[in-house]
Amino acid sequence: MDIQEVICQIANIDDTVAFYEAMGFKVSKQAASASVEIGTSKLTFINGPDAYTYHIAFNIPRNAFPDAKEWLQQFVELIAEDGEDEVYFERIDAYSVYFYDPAGNIMELIARRQEVEDAEYETFSSDTILAIGEVGFVMPHIEQALHVMEDFHIPVRAGSTPSTTMITFYGENGCYIITAPAGRKWLFSSLVATPSPITIHTSYGTIMYPTNLAKNHRET
Repeated sequence: MDIQEVICQIANIDDTVAFYEAMGFKVSKQAASASVEIGTSKLTFINGPDAYTYHIAFNIPRNAFPDAKEWLQQFVELIAEDGEDEVYFERIDAYSVYFYDPAGNIMELIARRQEVEDAEYETFSSDTILAIGEVGFVMPHIEQALHVMEDFHIPVRAGSTPSTTMITFYGENGCYIITAPAGRKWLFSSLVATPSPITIHTSYGTIMYPTNLAKNHRET
């Protein structure tokens, strides 16, 4: 699966755009929105009256984790949990670090050692980041979110089963939509999963909350 674009609604778009520009990302601005190029993906922020928060992860080359962590610390303070500012997920063989952006989103850099290849680079920068690799998808009732994934025929990550009490990863090839029960705490964060307006353009179609009328199914 490819995540082509994620569209979020935030309240402080100017500070958030300035933050990503300072990190070296390419940003295109419109009257009430801005799009940040994340490798082959795009992260678009729409200015709105209400402050919503999201969880989004960026894929990095599997050999780049130490350099990516050092690079990131130039711009933000890494979030620590239980005294650690990074985590190794043994089940999927991946390393992650977490940080907040100015909109209060819980962001992540993840190096997937089984699903993503090495990359040649001289110095790690925003240009080394590959794509959006994860995005949280929260609806008022977890069963609703699971039904949306089933409707689009998005596979559950290998070795997993859909859950109504925990997060479930839907997708493949290092790109996933995470369904989460409302109120569940995001890892390495004080934030809890909250239904928030979102549009996710993927190779399987366009997934939206609060409505999902613009479906564009991939041929199967």
